Amino acid sequence: MITKYLRLCLVFLACCFSSVAAENTPASLQGNWSGVWYVGMSSGKVNLRFDGQGPGLISFTNFEEFSDSDIPITKLSLEGDTVKFAVPSKINAEFSIVLKLKDDSKILDGGGKFDGAGAKIVFNKVD
Repeated sequence: MITKYLRLCLVFLACCFSSVAAENTPASLQGNWSGVWYVGMSSGKVNLRFDGQGPGLISFTNFEEFSDSDIPITKLSLEGDTVKFAVPSKINAEFSIVLKLKDDSKILDGGGKFDGAGAKIVFNKVD
């Protein structure tokens, strides 16, 4: 009985935190972003979407550790013009990303770490 109650509480908390993250996403970030990623000698395209339905979705091309389909981002935090989040891979590694909002909220520029390697990511606002 207690286990069922704890599970219900955890599901409720997860839903609440997802709603808080979506509601706190500033209008300047909401919408579709398109860009490129670079990790070591590899690169590809990346798309990011922030809307009112959750913390956000991201998709990569040419990145073996991630599928080409949308992946929900995790650990979203916003501090001024800085956006931080993580993307879980198909293996155990996590892609930690830090971006700065620039050029009148039309560019997200930054980088991160994936499996010990540095990364560079730049997005342009699509809509």
